[in-house]
Amino acid sequence: MLSAEQIKQFQVLYERRFGRQISEQQAYDMGMKLVTLVKLTGTAQGKAQKKRNEGNHHDKEKNLNGEGGIRTHGTLAGTPVFKTGAFNHSATSPFN
Repeated sequence: MLSAEQIKQFQVLYERRFGRQISEQQAYDMGMKLVTLVKLTGTAQGKAQKKRNEGNHHDKEKNLNGEGGIRTHGTLAGTPVFKTGAFNHSATSPFN
Protein backbone atom coordinates (compact mmCIF):
# COMPACT_ATOMS: atom_id res chain seq x y z
CA MET A 1 0.00 0.00 0.00
CA LEU A 2 1.28 3.44 -0.91
CA SER A 3 0.45 6.47 1.20
CA ALA A 4 -1.08 9.62 -0.29
CA GLU A 5 2.29 11.36 0.15
CA GLN A 6 4.14 8.59 -1.69
CA ILE A 7 1.63 8.74 -4.55
CA LYS A 8 2.12 12.52 -4.80
CA GLN A 9 5.91 12.10 -4.78
CA PHE A 10 5.63 9.53 -7.55
CA GLN A 11 3.51 11.94 -9.60
CA VAL A 12 6.11 14.70 -9.18
CA LEU A 13 8.99 12.39 -10.11
CA TYR A 14 7.12 11.04 -13.10
CA GLU A 15 6.33 14.53 -14.39
CA ARG A 16 9.96 15.61 -13.97
CA ARG A 17 11.21 12.55 -15.83
CA PHE A 18 8.65 12.24 -18.61
CA GLY A 19 7.24 15.78 -18.85
CA ARG A 20 3.60 14.86 -18.38
CA GLN A 21 1.22 14.54 -15.47
CA ILE A 22 -0.46 11.33 -14.39
CA SER A 23 -3.51 10.76 -12.21
CA GLU A 24 -3.37 9.53 -8.62
CA GLN A 25 -4.67 6.16 -9.78
CA GLN A 26 -2.00 5.89 -12.48
CA ALA A 27 0.69 6.90 -9.98
CA TYR A 28 -0.61 4.33 -7.48
CA ASP A 29 -0.70 1.55 -10.09
CA MET A 30 2.77 2.31 -11.44
CA GLY A 31 4.17 2.77 -7.94
CA MET A 32 2.84 -0.60 -6.80
CA LYS A 33 4.32 -2.27 -9.88
CA LEU A 34 7.65 -0.65 -9.05
CA VAL A 35 7.46 -1.80 -5.41
CA THR A 36 6.68 -5.35 -6.56
CA LEU A 37 9.59 -5.30 -9.02
CA VAL A 38 12.01 -4.10 -6.35
CA LYS A 39 10.81 -6.76 -3.92
CA LEU A 40 11.13 -9.52 -6.51
CA THR A 41 14.58 -8.52 -7.69
CA GLY A 42 15.75 -7.89 -4.13
CA THR A 43 14.52 -11.32 -3.06
CA ALA A 44 16.14 -12.99 -6.06
CA GLN A 45 19.44 -11.23 -5.41
CA GLY A 46 19.24 -12.07 -1.72
CA LYS A 47 18.69 -15.77 -2.45
CA ALA A 48 21.51 -15.85 -4.99
CA GLN A 49 23.90 -14.12 -2.57
CA LYS A 50 22.91 -16.49 0.23
CA LYS A 51 23.53 -19.49 -2.03
CA ARG A 52 26.98 -18.14 -3.00
CA ASN A 53 27.87 -17.63 0.65
CA GLU A 54 26.66 -21.03 1.89
CA GLY A 55 29.80 -22.87 0.76
CA ASN A 56 32.13 -20.28 2.25
CA HIS A 57 30.32 -19.67 5.53
CA HIS A 58 31.66 -22.62 7.49
CA ASP A 59 35.18 -22.32 6.08
CA LYS A 60 35.42 -18.70 7.23
CA GLU A 61 34.16 -19.52 10.72
CA LYS A 62 36.58 -22.43 11.06
CA ASN A 63 39.63 -20.28 10.28
CA LEU A 64 38.83 -17.27 12.46
CA ASN A 65 41.30 -18.40 15.12
CA GLY A 66 44.26 -18.37 12.71
CA GLU A 67 44.89 -22.11 12.88
CA GLY A 68 44.52 -22.59 9.14
CA GLY A 69 48.25 -22.97 8.59
CA ILE A 70 50.78 -20.84 6.77
CA ARG A 71 50.95 -20.71 3.00
CA THR A 72 54.47 -20.55 1.56
CA HIS A 73 55.62 -20.23 -2.03
CA GLY A 74 58.55 -22.64 -1.70
CA THR A 75 59.33 -25.87 0.05
CA LEU A 76 59.62 -25.90 3.80
CA ALA A 77 63.34 -26.75 3.82
CA GLY A 78 64.30 -24.92 0.62
CA THR A 79 63.09 -21.42 1.39
CA PRO A 80 65.54 -19.69 3.74
CA VAL A 81 64.20 -16.18 4.27
CA PHE A 82 65.75 -14.92 7.48
CA LYS A 83 67.47 -16.21 10.59
CA THR A 84 65.00 -17.10 13.31
CA GLY A 85 65.08 -18.22 16.86
CA ALA A 86 63.46 -21.37 18.15
CA PHE A 87 59.67 -21.63 18.09
CA ASN A 88 57.50 -23.63 20.43
CA HIS A 89 55.95 -26.22 18.13
CA SER A 90 53.61 -27.66 20.73
CA ALA A 91 50.70 -29.65 19.35
CA THR A 92 48.45 -28.12 21.98
CA SER A 93 46.40 -25.23 20.65
CA PRO A 94 46.20 -22.17 22.90
CA PHE A 95 42.54 -21.88 21.83
CA ASN A 96 41.43 -25.20 23.32
